[in-house]
Amino acid sequence: MQLSWKRILICVIPLLIMIFIFVQSALPADLSSEESGFFVDFICRRLKADPEIVTFVVRKAAHMSEYFALGMSLAAAFFTGVTGKEKARVKTVFPAGIIGMVYAVSDEIHQRFVPGRSGELRDVLIDSVGVICGLAFMWFILERRRLKVLQQGSGQQRQKN
Repeated sequence: MQLSWKRILICVIPLLIMIFIFVQSALPADLSSEESGFFVDFICRRLKADPEIVTFVVRKAAHMSEYFALGMSLAAAFFTGVTGKEKARVKTVFPAGIIGMVYAVSDEIHQRFVPGRSGELRDVLIDSVGVICGLAFMWFILERRRLKVLQQGSGQQRQKN
């Protein structure tokens, strides 16, 4: 079986996202706060909201979105080649989800060794929800595509008859 560039790229994207998450987690607390500070200031000025609450929401939303992207990319990597084979795709959801969730745990452990950062069970849960949502979103996209192909195929079949 020859690997295409497309297949290789689809498999590399989750690794790139994991590297991005690792780099973000390696930032000391003060640099990490600076990065989210722009969004916090923007939101606080617009909504006259409590900066502490906005900071919490922005940081947790960042967790969720990073892991949503990871879940989507893992789904794409695992589902490639099994599109249209419902049973095979179901079998790939579990390992893709486990990889994303194990990475979330390892990320929080990693943060315990970064100055000013901590590893939190709450963040593992938020990250895991992000992975699951990303997997579910990709499943939905691929399922719509599969149904569209089936509908087009049945329409062409009717035209021949």
